[in-house]
Amino acid sequence: MQDEKRKEFCYTDDIGDLCIFLGQSEAFCLSASMYSGLKPNSIYYIGSGLGYYNLASGTVRSFDPPSGKPLLVHYPYWLHPTNPIA
Repeated sequence: MQDEKRKEFCYTDDIGDLCIFLGQSEAFCLSASMYSGLKPNSIYYIGSGLGYYNLASGTVRSFDPPSGKPLLVHYPYWLHPTNPIA
């Protein structure tokens, strides 16, 4: 029997069609196939940087502000969509 109070991390390199969104507010998951432009099997992050990490390939893609323009968002957070946009 597994102790439900015990918390453990487990390694994975495949979350399928899911995208995990991490930031300074709550974390959440979305199905990539329900939202155009999302990359499946990826973790999107915002905070000290903005981008996503692809679990399968191990690659990171950063989204940089336009050249010469600073990123002026002091407390960035993800907006959770209410309806799929396909």
